[in-house]
Amino acid sequence: MKRTLQMVVLIGAGARLVAAGAGESRALLVYGSDVLGVPGAAVTLSVGVEEAPDGAGFGRPVAGEAVEFLLYAVGGQRLADPAPIGTAETDGEGRATLGWSPKAWSGPAGTGSFEVGARLARVSVVQARMEVVVPPAERPLLLVKLDVTRSVQSDAPGSAVKSVEGSGSTVLLELAERNQLVYLSEVEGRAAAEFKAWMKRRGLPPGPVLLLADDAASLSPEERHAKRVRELVQANPRIAIGLGATAADARAFVASGLAAVIVPADLDAVGELPDGAFATSSWASAYAALRQCEMSGELLRNLGRGGEEAREAQRRLERLGRAGAACVDRLREDPEFRSAAIYVSGMLRGGDGLWAAVDVSSSDAVRDSLLAAWRFGDPSVIEQLYDEPPVGEADPVPAFDRWESLGEPRDLGAAGVVHTVRLTGEDGMSGTYEITCVRQPDATWRIRGVEPVSGAT
Repeated sequence: MKRTLQMVVLIGAGARLVAAGAGESRALLVYGSDVLGVPGAAVTLSVGVEEAPDGAGFGRPVAGEAVEFLLYAVGGQRLADPAPIGTAETDGEGRATLGWSPKAWSGPAGTGSFEVGARLARVSVVQARMEVVVPPAERPLLLVKLDVTRSVQSDAPGSAVKSVEGSGSTVLLELAERNQLVYLSEVEGRAAAEFKAWMKRRGLPPGPVLLLADDAASLSPEERHAKRVRELVQANPRIAIGLGATAADARAFVASGLAAVIVPADLDAVGELPDGAFATSSWASAYAALRQCEMSGELLRNLGRGGEEAREAQRRLERLGRAGAACVDRLREDPEFRSAAIYVSGMLRGGDGLWAAVDVSSSDAVRDSLLAAWRFGDPSVIEQLYDEPPVGEADPVPAFDRWESLGEPRDLGAAGVVHTVRLTGEDGMSGTYEITCVRQPDATWRIRGVEPVSGAT
């Protein structure tokens, strides 16, 4: 049987509790949404309140209902007594939201996992639970879309006792050792508790479950998905990879700059995938693609070391293909990897893709883009990086395996900024160059000129 991320969810309202006696407004605190936080920042807690329906279907939202939030556990350790967090009233859509900073419970970093409960202020029973997860800044985030279907899928992510090749859940368990898993689900919020219990029974590793069904309800399912992914990536740039089951998942991931790995139920019927998506019916292949993306930083570091180590790193990076360009794009913000990431991103996308990958937002960035263009060997890109292309044609284009910055840049005011770099070839011979960068009227930067400072050493 093929393994898939599709799963069965029974929608029910059995977990809802009536919060008022006969003759009073029968308000129900329906559910709480899990939260993914950013280190050092406040998070937004949210719950929904509705009237109890008279028959089948859902009740109407209840406005003006006071909801009390309480903290029950920190890092898996339950508090002796629940700690009050605050109280909020529901709005016209029946939503009560409250800003809360976890820093008071986890130190200056504000990271960790927190169990929060909510109840209507006029009753004592806790009616909703939510998980707040704030991963450490250095921990990568992996986005996993769990596709909900009403049809039975006996081959959904399964028992953790199977091998990595055997099921989706075991692959996720392996990935969870190095990543914080963040789940996206179409499950309706009223069934969130049952859904999370289902995940636990199936052996899926823990992580916040972020819901789509109640977010921007006026949008289509695919639009909601794309909107949610875009918001998550903007708030958490560490998300570089999305794992899903459908072409719609792939489109949402790629539109937000993520590498997309798709494991559909039927590979032949998945439909047209966007450029940048990797689809497979094998969990072993999916795991290999995900690991390549995870290792991109280490491979970029090896690329700068020269010799056989660099050649092997380049061979492995090339296997990422266009679908893996997003894995290296995220590392362009790190000065250690910026030049190599620009180079590899262009290599994976093809020659035309290098110009789309360059950065001219600062003198440092345009210097690194020039180094990447030298390494990539595309004359047209090199010329575009100069404020006067003929100068770029005349300037040297050194060959090198690794580079290093020498000292602090020299600020010449209106004349630009001069960066001094040492370039070293595979043979160990090196040369020093001064790269002058100038600010343009549109606030971008270009290269004014390159001067060799010394010969080979």
